[in-house]
Amino acid sequence: MFISDSGNIGIGKIPTHKLDIKGDFSLEGALLVSLPDVHSSRTFVPANNSLAALKNLNIYSFEKEVKTIGNEQSSIINGEEISDIKQKTIDSEQQSDRNLGTRSYIGFDPIELQAALPQMVRTMDDGSISVDYLSLVPVLTNAIKQQQNTIEMLEAKVLELEQQITQPKK
Repeated sequence: MFISDSGNIGIGKIPTHKLDIKGDFSLEGALLVSLPDVHSSRTFVPANNSLAALKNLNIYSFEKEVKTIGNEQSSIINGEEISDIKQKTIDSEQQSDRNLGTRSYIGFDPIELQAALPQMVRTMDDGSISVDYLSLVPVLTNAIKQQQNTIEMLEAKVLELEQQITQPKK
């Protein structure tokens, strides 16, 4: 565990945000995310282009190496190592010994996503690009609503055509 001078906490990595976790984590209970409410903005408009934006996205599967630094943990508070816990540094030889293999993932290309839905992409302090997958929930909700409206319209047209076919001509 690492705690930076600014109070940021890192688990498995040096933190660049209030809480940075490297690797999987388990949560029992609800994950409550506090994001700005649409009404907290003076200007808000409905985002009606969800389906069109999603149609242009490609989904990719990719593999990433999973590594660990072993059972030893190090903690740094305010940039200084806690004296009773040994800080573990790993050279390239040790890293290959600690390779846990690869893990398969599925996701979006952040650069493609940025072109379609720029609100879902964040540039991190280190320059890397990350995807805000929680922001996908309202986009998917709107796309489902758009598709449902299309389905209902088509069902009404089919019903109308069926009635025209089955009704005798006068």
